[in-house]
Amino acid sequence: MLESNSKSCSLIVGSAHLVIRTRSRQKAEMSAQGADKVNIGVGGVAYQTATCLSTLGIKARLLTAWADSDLSRLLGQHISGNGIELMADEVPDMETGATVNHAAEGRDETVLASAIPISQYNFHPSRIRYALNGVDAVYLDATLSPATMISMASHANKSQVPVVAIGVTPAFSQDLLGLEGLLTALVVTPEQSEQVMQRIGVADPSEAAQRLDTMIFVVRAERGAVIYRPDTERMRLVPPTSADGKTLPGDLFAVCVIAGMIRGEPLEVAANHAMRMAAHLVACLLDSNGLTHVVRGLVDKADRDKLTGLLTRGGFTDNMRKAQYESGSILVVDLDNFKQVNDTKGHDEGDRVLVDTADILRTCTRTADLICRWGGDEFVVFLPHTEPRRARQVANRMRAMAEERANGVTLSIGVVAGLKGEMLVEGVKRADQAMYRAKRGGKNCIEVESPIPRESAPVEVAA
Repeated sequence: MLESNSKSCSLIVGSAHLVIRTRSRQKAEMSAQGADKVNIGVGGVAYQTATCLSTLGIKARLLTAWADSDLSRLLGQHISGNGIELMADEVPDMETGATVNHAAEGRDETVLASAIPISQYNFHPSRIRYALNGVDAVYLDATLSPATMISMASHANKSQVPVVAIGVTPAFSQDLLGLEGLLTALVVTPEQSEQVMQRIGVADPSEAAQRLDTMIFVVRAERGAVIYRPDTERMRLVPPTSADGKTLPGDLFAVCVIAGMIRGEPLEVAANHAMRMAAHLVACLLDSNGLTHVVRGLVDKADRDKLTGLLTRGGFTDNMRKAQYESGSILVVDLDNFKQVNDTKGHDEGDRVLVDTADILRTCTRTADLICRWGGDEFVVFLPHTEPRRARQVANRMRAMAEERANGVTLSIGVVAGLKGEMLVEGVKRADQAMYRAKRGGKNCIEVESPIPRESAPVEVAA
């Protein structure tokens, strides 16, 4: 019944949305107030199913729909980065999907708020046919609209592709009979199982399996799952637990078992395989849910100038704020005759000169030094724990190297010491004034602020 047609991947259809999890150590009523820990990640049954299948070595294709927004594209980058083939309809005016969950000490996690707008969205038939191309199984998240579920299951059945539905919502249960004979397996909680039985007028999950002509997996969290087959046979599965005691969620355990059966494994073999993979699956789910590394990567990109790879002004300012240097010198470096290069040789050559200058600044500085493209053809360098006399020597190496390369520009450099209580912008302004004195002095030279301040101290950063 569960044999696939040996195509290339599994299609998962449903919600992928933002999840905000709060946790407190207090044994209190469920409330996000006073939470000790907050985690932001990607959630949704469809996303977690895709992650699980991908971890099992099965190519996962996720079809979803979400708001046409930068946040959605951030989620998309995260999902694709986890090796999942993403097909996302970006829908104008669709609300942002999200859930807020909270867990207090000794209590299970509870959903405080939820907004899943994909439940109101219907995929176009051509989109469904395209998504089904080359798949060997389809997994449907119950948050989909009933029309989408029936359309997806019907198209899959025409291609003899197994269809698995995960969960039951009130809207889904009302149209459950529309899926009669179209499902290969249905994964439900005990409460959802009651909804199914009430809707189709039976008293036992075995009867429901017969009526719908499908296997029903009733998952019971830490108590495992019971499988009801259309032939009235039933089987209990013990839930897999990782070495640190974390249990694989019941619906995902059922998905792993079903995936093995679709690949031709007997039920017992598929269940044992899922149990052996439990620790790895739990670890992958925990790692895949967090957006931290994605956000960190985006911040790093925002902090770096695309052309030169140096810090941007914002990145430079943030680094100065975090480091709280005790002393140092500020250099403002400006290219002489840069406009002439752009006007006579073109902007491509101008870009090459900027990149070359950035390379010079890196070569002449230490790893701990901060280099920034302040704007246009102006650069700012901060040399921690360096007095202006020493900073002048560094600046002179920069100037000499630029002169040797003979790329059409030279460097005029202003050098100042950081002053106690001074904002960064003021220190840069003084160095900028010193740089202009160097230009007025004939260019291709260095101007150190005089007299050199006796007391240099941390450069404060304006908020």
